[in-house]
Amino acid sequence: MNRKITLDLFNHSIPVQIRFNDLDLMGHVNNTEYINYFGVGRLHYFNLVFENIIDWKNYGVVLVNTCVDYIKPIYLNDTITVFSRTSRIGTKSFEMEQGIFNQKNELNSINKSVIVCYDFFKNISIETPQVWKEKLQKFERNSL
Repeated sequence: MNRKITLDLFNHSIPVQIRFNDLDLMGHVNNTEYINYFGVGRLHYFNLVFENIIDWKNYGVVLVNTCVDYIKPIYLNDTITVFSRTSRIGTKSFEMEQGIFNQKNELNSINKSVIVCYDFFKNISIETPQVWKEKLQKFERNSL
C-alpha cells in the first residue's frame, strides 16, 4: 500500500482478543486470522457508523476485494487493536483502510478493502444510499 497508516487517521478502534488457536507452529498469529480481526473491526465500525439503520436481511454490503500487508508478527501475549476508517465513497461502493496496532502503538498489519452495496433479494449491487454516505461522511468528519 502506498500510503503511510498512522493512528491519527482513524476515528474508530476496537480491541481484539488473541486466542490460543489463532497461533501457528511458529508461535505467532497465523496470517489467515488477520482477516478475521479486520472483519471484527469492520462489523463494529458498521454497527457504530450506521446506527442500526441497515436491514442486513434485505440490503447491506459485501466484501469484494481485500489486500493485507503483514508488517510485524503478532504473538499470543500482545494486546492488539483494530483501527478502521472509510477512505473513499463511490457510486456503488466504498473503500476502507484498517490497521492492527499493538500495545506499543506499533503497526502490525494494514488492510485495504472494497465494500460494495448490495441488494440481497435481487442479488445485484446497488447505489450507495444517500443516508449511508451522509453517515460515513459525518463519522469521518467530512474527510472523504
